[in-house]
Amino acid sequence: MPRNQQSKSNDSAQLSVRCDAELKEDYQDVLDERGDSMSDDLRRHMEAVVRRERGRDTSDEFRPDDDTLARVYDALLAFANEDLKLTLDHYDSAVANEADVKKGSLDAFTHRLQREGYVNLSGDGPSVRHSKTYVRVKPPAADPDEWIHRHRTVAERREARRGGVPADD
Repeated sequence: MPRNQQSKSNDSAQLSVRCDAELKEDYQDVLDERGDSMSDDLRRHMEAVVRRERGRDTSDEFRPDDDTLARVYDALLAFANEDLKLTLDHYDSAVANEADVKKGSLDAFTHRLQREGYVNLSGDGPSVRHSKTYVRVKPPAADPDEWIHRHRTVAERREARRGGVPADD
């Protein structure tokens, strides 16, 4: 996408932000590595913050019951791209800060969210934060039990292949 892309509406506003020059350079380097622009990344973040804050009490959304898991889930949603994917090797600090949890606990929270059907992890290893493991976040309106990307155990996959008949292991 072009760096100076206009917003989807005809009524756009310009945003100016001051920050440390080195932070801006590092941020730009990370975005360049991902093939993304500052404008697109900030726009997605702003949309996610508004969506998260305004959609919190919507009755047709499925969210984790545990408050801490819900905060981690919301933070993952906030930093995920438009396909609802992200890698925590880029966003671990931001997600931990947004969810108000320790960065070192993100692996445990993401694995628990996967077991409960709120995220799916795909990649190269059990450590989500120090790998290229992709976190695919469930859209809030999707039922975790019916979400197409829901992680299934080996036993669940075998059962599905057998037409719903449990294996007699």
